[in-house]
Amino acid sequence: MKKTLFLILLALPFVVSAQADKKLIAKAEGGDAKAMCKLAFCYERGAGVPHDSTLALQWLRRSADLGEGEAWLCLSRYYLVGTMVPADTTRYFSIRKEWADKGLPNGIAALAVAYVHGFGVKADTAHALELMRQAADKGSDWAYLALGEVYRTGDLGQVKNYKIAEQYFKKALKAGETEAYRDLAYLYAGMGDFKKAWSNINEAMKWNDPSAQFLAARMLYNGHGVAVDRRKAITLIEEIDAANPMNGYGLETLGAMYMYKDDVASTVDSLKAIRCWERGAEQKHAGCLNYLAAYSMIAGDYGKGWALLNKALEDDEDDNKGRTCQMMADIYFGGYGVDQSDDSGIVWLKRGVEKYGDAVCATTLAEHYLSDEYVDEWGNYPLAKQYYMKAVELGDTDALVQYGRVCLAVGDNKGAEEAFRRMIAYGRPDGYYWMAALCSQKDDLSGAMEMLGQGDKKGSAACMELLGIVYEEGEQGIETNFPKAAKYYIKAGTPRSYNNLGGMYLSGMLGKRTPKDIKTGISYIEKSAEMGYVDAIYRLGYMYENGEYVDSVDHYKAVKYFKTLADNNNPAGLFKMGLYYELGDGGIEADSVKSVECYRRAAGMGHGEAMCYLGDFHRIGRYLPLDKDKAFGYYSAADSVGEELGTYYVGRSYLEGCGVNIDTAAAVPYLRSAALMGVGRAAYLLAELYNYGKGGMPAVSDSATRYYLMAYENGSAESGYFIGKSLLQEGYHAEAVKYLYNAARRGNYDAMVLFALCEMEGVGVKADPEDGYSILEHVTRRVDNAAAYYHMGVARINGQGCRQSESLGKLYLDTAAMLGSTSAMSVLGVCYLNGYGCEPDTAEAIKWYTNAIESGSIDACNRLGYLYESREEYEKAVECYLKSVERGSDEGRCCLGLMYEKGRGVVLSHKKAFELYSAAAENGYGRGFLMVAYCYLDGVNVEEDYVTALKWFVKGAEAGHVLSMFNAASMYEDGENGVKRDLKQAKYWYKQAAERGYEPAIQALSRMK
Repeated sequence: MKKTLFLILLALPFVVSAQADKKLIAKAEGGDAKAMCKLAFCYERGAGVPHDSTLALQWLRRSADLGEGEAWLCLSRYYLVGTMVPADTTRYFSIRKEWADKGLPNGIAALAVAYVHGFGVKADTAHALELMRQAADKGSDWAYLALGEVYRTGDLGQVKNYKIAEQYFKKALKAGETEAYRDLAYLYAGMGDFKKAWSNINEAMKWNDPSAQFLAARMLYNGHGVAVDRRKAITLIEEIDAANPMNGYGLETLGAMYMYKDDVASTVDSLKAIRCWERGAEQKHAGCLNYLAAYSMIAGDYGKGWALLNKALEDDEDDNKGRTCQMMADIYFGGYGVDQSDDSGIVWLKRGVEKYGDAVCATTLAEHYLSDEYVDEWGNYPLAKQYYMKAVELGDTDALVQYGRVCLAVGDNKGAEEAFRRMIAYGRPDGYYWMAALCSQKDDLSGAMEMLGQGDKKGSAACMELLGIVYEEGEQGIETNFPKAAKYYIKAGTPRSYNNLGGMYLSGMLGKRTPKDIKTGISYIEKSAEMGYVDAIYRLGYMYENGEYVDSVDHYKAVKYFKTLADNNNPAGLFKMGLYYELGDGGIEADSVKSVECYRRAAGMGHGEAMCYLGDFHRIGRYLPLDKDKAFGYYSAADSVGEELGTYYVGRSYLEGCGVNIDTAAAVPYLRSAALMGVGRAAYLLAELYNYGKGGMPAVSDSATRYYLMAYENGSAESGYFIGKSLLQEGYHAEAVKYLYNAARRGNYDAMVLFALCEMEGVGVKADPEDGYSILEHVTRRVDNAAAYYHMGVARINGQGCRQSESLGKLYLDTAAMLGSTSAMSVLGVCYLNGYGCEPDTAEAIKWYTNAIESGSIDACNRLGYLYESREEYEKAVECYLKSVERGSDEGRCCLGLMYEKGRGVVLSHKKAFELYSAAAENGYGRGFLMVAYCYLDGVNVEEDYVTALKWFVKGAEAGHVLSMFNAASMYEDGENGVKRDLKQAKYWYKQAAERGYEPAIQALSRMK
C-alpha cells in the first residue's frame, strides 16, 4: 500500500520560519494558541530564544489544550519519533484519540493516520478511511487533502478516481489550504492535462512549497505544459536539496537528470549522478539502489548489480520493491549476466504483483502474455486481460487504456466499452475519447461525435484536439469548418493542437496567408515546439532549411531545431544532423565521422533513409570502407522497415550485382514495389528495362511508356526528358514541349537543351531563337554538357538567336568534341572542309570525320563518303557508306545504292542498288522513296513505269522530302507517259516544296499563277 502520503500530510510538523521576538512572546503569554505553537517551535530550534525542550513541550501542550491543531499534531509526532520525549506509540495514539474525541475535524483526520500505519493501535485501513470521511464531512481541510490523495494515487485499496480526487482538492482549496494547488498540479499532470498542471504549480510555488518546486522541475525537464528548460529544472531541485537534504526519491530523480545529455546540459555528469544515488542508497531507497545496480551492470559488474538489487528488496516501501522486481525480470528476459529465461522473468513480475502490489509489473505481465509467442496471434488474451484488470485494482487506471486498446484491436468491442466506461466512472475524461474511437470503429459516427462532445464538456484535451482535427479535415461525416477547428485547437491547448493550428494559418485555411497570418501560424508552431512536440520542432527546422514561410533559408536556425531532436534521440533529427555534418553548413563543420555516427544512431532506431545513406557509403567506399555486402545489408534493412528507397536500392542492387548476383528477374518485383510507393527512380529503371529489353527483359513499349509516365509523375526529370523526346520523334510537338519544359524545371539539363532547340526552331512552341540560345548558355554555365556546346556552336556559325561568329562557333564545337560529342566532331570536319572559323584544311577535315566515325557517328560516315566521292576516291567512299549502312543509316543505303547503280568503287549492280533504295524507303526515308521513283523513271532493275514512279514520288512527298514534292508536282503538271495531268495536285506539291524554301518550286508556282 502507498501509505507514504499520510506521513507527508499528517505525521510531520509544519514548516515554521518564525523567529521568537517580544511581540510573539507577548501574544503567546496573552493566550494566543497559534502564537504558543510557534513559540514552542522556536524553543525547539533555538530560533530567537535559547534551545529549551522543556519550555517547547510546555508551550506545545498549552497550545494543544486551547485546540490548536498543529500543536496536537506535533505533540503526537514527538512521541512517535522520540523528539524531546521518549518514543512511545501508545502515547502517540492516545494524544491523537484525545484530540479526535473533542470532535475537532483535523483531530479525527490525524487519528486516521494512526490506523493507517498501526501506530499504537492495530492497523485498520477501512476504519482509517471511515475516520477520514467523518473528518471531511466536518470540514477538515487535512481530510480533504488526504482523501484527494487517496483517490489520486489509488491508495488504501481504493481505485484511482481523478474526478473524486479533484473534488476533494478543490474543497481543500476553498477551505484555504494552499497545499491543494500542489496536489491539483500532481493530479492534472497524472491526467496528462499539463496546461492545468502548470497553472496550479505556479500558484503553489508562491507558497514556497518544496513539493511544488519539485514537480515544477520535473515539468520543466520534460517540457510538460511549458517549454523544456533542463538547466532550470536541475537548479530548482539542487535548491530544494540545499535547503533541506532530500529523501531517496528526490535524489533518484536528480541523479537521473545529471545523466541526461541534451543541447542545454550538454555534458553527462555521472559523478554527481552516482553521488546522488549513493546518498539515496544510504537511506536504503530502492530506486537509488536500482539505478546503481543498472549502472554496475552496464559496466559489466553483474555481481555488484545483483547485490544492490537484493539490497533494494530490503527497502521498506513496497512501490520501490515492485520496481526492483521489474528490473530482475528485465535481467532474465534479456539474459544480462544470467541465462536468458522468460519463465524466471515472469516469476519476478508475478512476485512484484502478488507480494508488493506493483501495478507496472501487472501491466508488463499483460503485455508479455499478449506477445505472439503465446498461443495465437494475440497471445494468451484471457491472462493478459486478468493482469490488466489486476493493474487497475492496484490503482493504475492507465491500464484500462491499454486493455481497451487491445480489445479494440482484437474486435472485442464489449471489453473495450467496459474499460472505457470504467475510465469515465473513475473521473478520466479521456475515457470519452476512447469511447469515440470505439464508436468510430463500429461506424457509429454520430455516437463518436456525441462522445467527443461529452469529453469536451468534461475537460478532455484529447477530445478537444480530435474535434479540431474532425472539423479541419472533415472526418466522421462532418463538413470542414476551419473557424470551429481553430476554436477547439485553442481550447485543447495541447502541443499537437498548436502545431495543427499553425499549419492552418500557413496553408490559408485560416486567414489569407498574409505576412501577418504566416507570422501567426509560425508562432503557434513555435509554441508547440516549446512544449516539446517533435513534429513542430522538425517542421520549424524544415522551414528554415528550405526557406519555407520564413524570410530566407537559415541553416543556423534549422540546425538548432534538428539538433534539439537529435539530442533527444529522435531518429529524424539524427538523420538531419547527419546531413549537416556531411555537408558542413549552419555553423557545423563538415565531419564525416560525426555524420556517420548520426546516421548509425538513426538507423539503429529504424530510420530507413539513414540505412540507405550508410548503404551508399559502403557501396561507393565513401566515409566507410567499400563493402557491397554491407551495402546490400543496409538496403535490405531499410526495405524491411518499409522505406521505399530501401526497396528501390535492393532492386537496383540485383540489377548491378551489389552484394548479390546480378538477377534482373529478382530486381523487378522490388522496383515495381518502389515505383508504386512513389520512387520515380525505380519507375525510370523499369521503363528503361522494358524500353530497351535490358537484362533479358522483353521489350514492351506499353509497359515502358507506363513506367516512364509513373516516374515522371513522381518527380523523375529523366523520364520527363525521355517522354518529351519520344513525343517529338512521333510528331506530337506541343505535348512533347510540355514534358520537356517540366523536366527542365526539375533540373534536367538534357531536357533544357532539347527545349531550347524547340524554341529556336519553333517546334511545338512559338519560335524564340534568342531565348533558346540563352537557355543553352544557362546550361553551359552550370555543367559541361556536350549537346549544349554543340548546338551553341552551330547557332553561332549560322547566327541563329545570337550574333553570328564562325570563330566562336568553332570554339564551342571544339569544346563539345572534347566532351565526346560525335556530332561536334562531324561538324568540325565540315568547318575545316569549308573554312568556317578556320583556314580550309581537307586533311584536318578528314581527321575529324574519322574521329567522329570511330566514336560511332553515322553522319560522319556519310560526310566523309561525300568528300571521298567528290574527290573521285570511290573505293574509300564505298567504305564509308558501308559503315553507315552497317550502323543502320538510310542515307548510307541511298548513297551506297547510287555507287552500285553507277558502278563506282564497286561492281555495277542495279539489283543491289534497287534493294538498298527499297530498304531505305521501307523505313520511311524520304530520299529512299525518291531513289525508288528514279529507278522506275529510268528502268533501273525494273521496267520503266511513270505511273509507278509518280506513286513513289508522292510517298516521298508525304514523308516530307522536298525533291520528291517537286518531282511529283512536275509530273502532275506535264501529264506525260501515262500520267494524268492534274494542275491542282501540281500546285499543291509545288506550294509544299516552296514553303520549305526550294527555289525551283517557288519559280514553278509563280509561273503557274
